[in-house]
Amino acid sequence: MPSLPNRPTQVVSLARRLLPGAITVAALIPVTALLLGHDRLLADDAYITFRYARNLAAGHSLVYNLGEPVLGTSTPLFVLLLAAGARLGLDLPTLSVWLGALSWGGVVLLLARLWRNDPAWSFAPLLLVGTSVAFGDNLGMEAPLYALVCLAALLLAGSGRTIAAAFLAGVASVTRLDGGLVAAVLLLWLLARRRRLPWRETLVVLAVAAPWYAYAWNAYGSPLPQSLQAKAGLAHSLGFGGGDFLQGGWLLLRARLTAWPALAALLTAAVVGLAHRPQAERGGLYVLWGLVYIAAYWASGMPHFGWYYVPLVPWVALLSHAGLCRLTSAGRAPRLLAMFLAACLALAAGQMAAHSWQQRSASAPRAVAYREVGEWLAAHAQPDDRVALLEIGVAGYYSDLTVVDTMGLVSPYLGERLLDWGQSLVLALQHYRPEYALSVATTAWEAVEREEWFGLSYQLVAEFDHAAEGDPAARLRLFALSPGYPPPAQTPLSLTAHDGFFARLEEAALHGPPLLTPGAPLHLALTWRCLSAPPDDMTVTVMLEGSTGPARTLLSAEPLRGSLPTTLWRLGEATHETVSLVLPADVPAGPARLIVTLGERELAGGAVVVSPTEADVGAHLTTLEEVPFEGGPTLLGWRVEQTDDQVSVSVAWRAEDVPPEDWSIFVHLADAEERPLAQFDGYPFSGRRPTSSWQPGQVYVDTYSLPLPDDLAAGRYRLLLGVYDWRTGDRLKPLSPRARPSHALLIEELAVAGPADQQ
Repeated sequence: MPSLPNRPTQVVSLARRLLPGAITVAALIPVTALLLGHDRLLADDAYITFRYARNLAAGHSLVYNLGEPVLGTSTPLFVLLLAAGARLGLDLPTLSVWLGALSWGGVVLLLARLWRNDPAWSFAPLLLVGTSVAFGDNLGMEAPLYALVCLAALLLAGSGRTIAAAFLAGVASVTRLDGGLVAAVLLLWLLARRRRLPWRETLVVLAVAAPWYAYAWNAYGSPLPQSLQAKAGLAHSLGFGGGDFLQGGWLLLRARLTAWPALAALLTAAVVGLAHRPQAERGGLYVLWGLVYIAAYWASGMPHFGWYYVPLVPWVALLSHAGLCRLTSAGRAPRLLAMFLAACLALAAGQMAAHSWQQRSASAPRAVAYREVGEWLAAHAQPDDRVALLEIGVAGYYSDLTVVDTMGLVSPYLGERLLDWGQSLVLALQHYRPEYALSVATTAWEAVEREEWFGLSYQLVAEFDHAAEGDPAARLRLFALSPGYPPPAQTPLSLTAHDGFFARLEEAALHGPPLLTPGAPLHLALTWRCLSAPPDDMTVTVMLEGSTGPARTLLSAEPLRGSLPTTLWRLGEATHETVSLVLPADVPAGPARLIVTLGERELAGGAVVVSPTEADVGAHLTTLEEVPFEGGPTLLGWRVEQTDDQVSVSVAWRAEDVPPEDWSIFVHLADAEERPLAQFDGYPFSGRRPTSSWQPGQVYVDTYSLPLPDDLAAGRYRLLLGVYDWRTGDRLKPLSPRARPSHALLIEELAVAGPADQQ
């Protein structure tokens, strides 16, 4: 009697043959779904790359700010791919998502092909690759493409196709700077295996990578991205081998395990796989590269940006697969453990897929705020304006203004002098004086906003607040440079040179007349020149020395408000700064001397006069009477002094509001018909402190001189004072019984002796 076919056995056998393919398809479904449903803003750094690509496509070469050859992107190949798409009219964020998703799918297919003859349940790690949150969160970045190229290069090498592997190793070196690790691992492995130089593979790598590095050296002076130096600055306090990459990886892993505990199965299987060291043809060379990659990032002390971990996702998956295969071949109990771990991986994959689908349209609150900032600037700023940004991606892309990058990624001056983010932020504002500056909550900006000098130079123009959506740093405040700041330097101070000193002060000048008002801003322009290596950090001191008592220190700080210590000065370099401060209200009135020192040496000084405050203005006037001028300042009083050949009138003004115009002042010695016989007409303080620079509530004491004509007849004359707009001749109305119909204020009647009486 013939035996019946063993149908259950056939079904199991068929399932084992079909299951790997089904798992592969299942791993690709989340990738495809996320690609088609993706509708959120990308990581901020992605938009830096987009701006490079957009400028390149427009024929402006590979630059971020037009006319500034700075390599601020670390992925030239990705830029070239995006630029090609931009030339075809494709939307760059959308194109980048497609490139990332296709690369992500390519990783899934490569691993599936490598594992095609292995047990079905060993394919479970593939599900985690297809649902990887790391890949999904970094669509738009070069990381998925980079992960695919690294994986393909080292799998090809393991299968014996070393020339193709060398080509892809060169591509990896151009995709990202650390892609050189792929070439290094490949060539050293071939050298150890053959015991001779793999010259053909070396030439292939060089042929692919050398053109880019030669171009970068010629165009930028170095193939090392400026962004690399800036990011390394973040780890400055950690030192070499700070381990920040490992710490960040652990924090990221802990967050994933907290959300999806079943992921622990992946680590368990990966440890087993790593312990049994897969052979080269089974991805062993790729495993070696992963260890080198981790060690290199740890040794460099680089910070833990999320996209740095994306290439390690397929690396962990390969180790986990190797571990499941090892358990399967070790006996019944280990095989059951392998099946249990595979089931846990499938559960975790489902949870991560659901999470990614829910987040497909959830833009980060800060990214939304940055886009609003960029669109506001595009609508309101002038094309040649500059904006200081802490994160330059989204806001820089949508505004398309010249960006002063306070992190130094595309601003070499800042990157080369980076000590910490707070210092770099102040240096950006002090050195560049950009027209706009964007403050980010919970950062060093909060301290800068409280600084007196910042309030004197910038004013708030817009706010963008998305902090309620879960990110405290999504509260952004946009400041604009105050109109007319800094005012022009008008009163130079005397300079003193010191032989053998490392620095020289080439300019020191007050922005305004040598008349200082207590409680009012004081602006001082300084230009330093470094002549030799500074011995140590020195302090800039600005002092006010009166006729009595010790000198009063107004400022004591390292140059540029502490942001540019003298040890950062470069030989021959000029450093400009505007010292802005509010003169203390209790500084005594009268003649004084303003002094600037560096270290212990006085380098500049000049005579000034401190004007009286409203409280003691009476000591300087003979008539005290408040007379408001409609729409303008208030006259507090006056003093008239008369000699044989002139009349001098000292008056005290109080500004009520920020004046919209530069008013002119007239003082006329007039006859009964108000015809001027001697006069002063002009801006206050000889134009050195126009009324548009006056601050509300501040008192200004000014003196106007009227030379008397030689033929002036003896008699009594009227002294008239008024405020007017020189462009139209319209006078402001004085609100006083002394006011004349002509809107002139009668302040005094004078008796003048004629020429005969003077003889």
